[in-house]
Amino acid sequence: MSTCLLSPLKRFFSTPIFTIKNSRTEDVKQIACLLEKLRCSNKMLRMYKEFWDHVGSALLLVNSDTEMILDANPVACALYGYRREDMTKKKITELSDEPECTKTGMLEKVSHVSFRWHKKRGGIRFPVKADISYFNDQGYTVCAVIIREIPMEKELEIL
Repeated sequence: MSTCLLSPLKRFFSTPIFTIKNSRTEDVKQIACLLEKLRCSNKMLRMYKEFWDHVGSALLLVNSDTEMILDANPVACALYGYRREDMTKKKITELSDEPECTKTGMLEKVSHVSFRWHKKRGGIRFPVKADISYFNDQGYTVCAVIIREIPMEKELEIL
């Protein structure tokens, strides 16, 4: 690597993030408190990430207004047969084989769906049940959806 490229890197890594001009005890305590809060926040984010990645159910976060999938956990990706990058380019209605029912349910803020047909990649239909909760994030409504595939023997009982 040439010295032209190393010079900006050296400056970046040698520049302090912040400096304490007056090392008053209160300033140091306040900075220590902020650093502790940051450590706790990072720990919580790691815990939620672990939960999201390892929970046994398919989880989706959906923008209620646009119907776009904001995020999908690995179980949801495996269930539908898409990579996460592909899932987040889809609308929830594209996964449903009953898109109008799905759209109406979101508009009415339904919290439980006991039976609905969805479709995997390639168009394979399968029955699901879902539990949905809604929350506001920066001005738009997000649907948090827990989806469980209904085993075929249960499907026959429902029908």
